[in-house]
Amino acid sequence: MSIVLSYDPRTEPYYGFFIKNGYSYIGHGYMHVVFEKNGIIYKVLRSAFGTDKDVNRFKFEADMLETVSRYGVPAASVVHIYAPDELIPNYCVLAEKKILGKIYSSEELNIKRVCEIQSVLNKVHNISLDFFGPISTPVLQVNTWREYMNYLIKKAHKINNILKIDINIQKVEQYFITQYNYNDKAKFLILDPNEKNYIFDSDDNLNGVIDIDHPIAFDPLYEFAGFLYSRPKTFSLMHRAKIIDTKDMPVIKNYAIIYTLYDLWFRYEKNKCVINKRLDYYIKKATMFLKNSKEIL
Repeated sequence: MSIVLSYDPRTEPYYGFFIKNGYSYIGHGYMHVVFEKNGIIYKVLRSAFGTDKDVNRFKFEADMLETVSRYGVPAASVVHIYAPDELIPNYCVLAEKKILGKIYSSEELNIKRVCEIQSVLNKVHNISLDFFGPISTPVLQVNTWREYMNYLIKKAHKINNILKIDINIQKVEQYFITQYNYNDKAKFLILDPNEKNYIFDSDDNLNGVIDIDHPIAFDPLYEFAGFLYSRPKTFSLMHRAKIIDTKDMPVIKNYAIIYTLYDLWFRYEKNKCVINKRLDYYIKKATMFLKNSKEIL
């Protein structure tokens, strides 16, 4: 997800190296800065999150891209993972082939483009896993949907106790105890609704997918909760395209409350448990969504 706060990539300790050596700065996301040279994309952690000396994180992303490609997803192809000091000091760098095509903003999406995105979700949701939880973090993986649901709810309570947001989590918790239970095997969820991860050709066919770095094994309806919170316009298009079944809306809306609070917890933790301007943007975004959720439930 792109952050709307003012950000100057020139403040990064590695920016000068890339520019002086013929790389072009092409953008940034919440956690990474992206450069390009000779048809190769270079992805580096933003220094606000510290240095990055563990190549395993990028190796995991490369493995996930390769995994979904085996199921028919046109995923980015990683060409090299630079260890710290191999290309720049103190940071790993992920290098992948550039996928040619167009990237659209949320406002530029239409039914056809959303259906192309859904084609990817359909493919990955056919991947079954033997556990529930973050695919990258075995210590958090559990055997059942209920166990991971309880973990998410626990984190929702924790961040709510810290930030004192006006939301009745107990009501949502009761919904998942008395009204909904997921009984199928866990499925692969990309869990990143950023439309800029999808690249299209001139006919609006999907050319490629990038940035699969935080997938989880869970209920596919939770994927759509992420769109409802982070990309409501995209979610609306999905609903109009009948990608989302009306009968599933109560589940998705309740999931969205937990998703919102867990997303906030994730960002709070990544921000070293400091509430500053960077985090305050997301607090306000989450608070507004949760306030409005009282009306949609």
